[in-house]
Amino acid sequence: MIWFGSPFHHIPNTNKVEIPVTYQRQRSVVKQVLGERWSGEAYGYTGSDRNGTAGRAGVDLRYSVNPDLKLLGSYNPDFANVAQGLASIDFSYAERLREERRPFFLEGIGSYTSPSEYYSPFVSVRIDDFDFGGKFYGKLGRSTNVGLMSTEDVPEAGKRNDSVATLRQQIGKAGQIQGQFVSRAAPGQKNEVGALSAQAQVGRLGLHAEGGRSWTDGSIGSSFGGSATWSNRPWTARLGYHSIDNDFLALDGFVPFVDERGFDGRLGWSRDYSTGVVRSLSLTAWGEQMHHFDGTFFRENGSLGLEVGTSYGVTAFASGTWGRFEQFHDHAWYLGFRKNEGGGRSYGVSYSFGEYAGETYARLAPFLEWSVPRGWISISSETVQHGLLMQQNVVEGSYQVLPNTTVFGRLVQKNRHNGSYLAVRHALRPDLDVVGYLGDPNSRNFEKRFILKLVWRF
Repeated sequence: MIWFGSPFHHIPNTNKVEIPVTYQRQRSVVKQVLGERWSGEAYGYTGSDRNGTAGRAGVDLRYSVNPDLKLLGSYNPDFANVAQGLASIDFSYAERLREERRPFFLEGIGSYTSPSEYYSPFVSVRIDDFDFGGKFYGKLGRSTNVGLMSTEDVPEAGKRNDSVATLRQQIGKAGQIQGQFVSRAAPGQKNEVGALSAQAQVGRLGLHAEGGRSWTDGSIGSSFGGSATWSNRPWTARLGYHSIDNDFLALDGFVPFVDERGFDGRLGWSRDYSTGVVRSLSLTAWGEQMHHFDGTFFRENGSLGLEVGTSYGVTAFASGTWGRFEQFHDHAWYLGFRKNEGGGRSYGVSYSFGEYAGETYARLAPFLEWSVPRGWISISSETVQHGLLMQQNVVEGSYQVLPNTTVFGRLVQKNRHNGSYLAVRHALRPDLDVVGYLGDPNSRNFEKRFILKLVWRF
């Protein structure tokens, strides 16, 4: 598992976009010609931005081999008008990545999971844009899952290709083997990563073993790891070991730390109750210790956590963590609650304080997600004091103002920057939408930008 930062951070719903307009769909001309297994979407937009006149057109084409196996091709996908995810501003020794929201990468995302418990050879947010790409994903029979993807970007600086192949094979009822190969090729740059893992369940004991290798311009890196997890409710216990050398590099992936090896462990107790105010209770203890390959100390961490669920829909949590990172001695406390009202409505707040990297640390993070029959709104805030005071506030929502018209947008205030956009989607007919954008969904500050976009679904 990848451990860093607080385990209780609120993770926004990455699937929320504008509320789609629903119709009794008619059989498209494309399906009449090619067959019912084909579908897709074509778009084109024009307008103006800070560079002058803006315009682009593209198409996505899908083919269903069967209900569990899909093929998708994309030419000139429109990522510019997708409000991409935001990375947390909380302190972390490891890199923080934004969440993925682009439809091309979200489709079939479960077929591209990492074989490793400690890093990811592939994360789609490493690919900023591409000119054309394709993916083939899903089940081959009852026990085999495949995920193939390749994208090609052809800018003026030279062609870049990003490819990933994932194969997951179920062995009986208690075993699984998974492999993944990732490649990035660009002018003056070549990086490949291969990872393989095997899992088995023997009674109450779960076993995991993994290995990986990277190749970068003649440099070879390697990784190795394994874990054993024992479960006998209400108890669970896990012991793991991994090593990742200094030459291990995954340009299209996420590797929290390199040049480290050591052990990690976790002990948990949890119980559910059918009556009373307390409906669930869990206690967790976790720790790790890592050294560099030359034997010098790198980092160690430990934490104790408590989580209580109540009959009122409120879950409260508290944890304490302490440790060392190189020469720094760290400690922090985490407190908070979240309440699920049902029907897509929830809110909560978390507060943490302590010391990281020799600086006083504090973080306050409230959030609210509220759904109504015709729309939703999400409000989140994050204020972090660590040397400097940083703040990120996000308001995002969508509302169906008329049966065929939806308004959606986002406002992001981060430190001294204020970025926002507002859009209106109107259905001209069941398979044709027109969308107007005011502002740039991904700019740090509001930009004088207007885009008019046509979307044809077939």
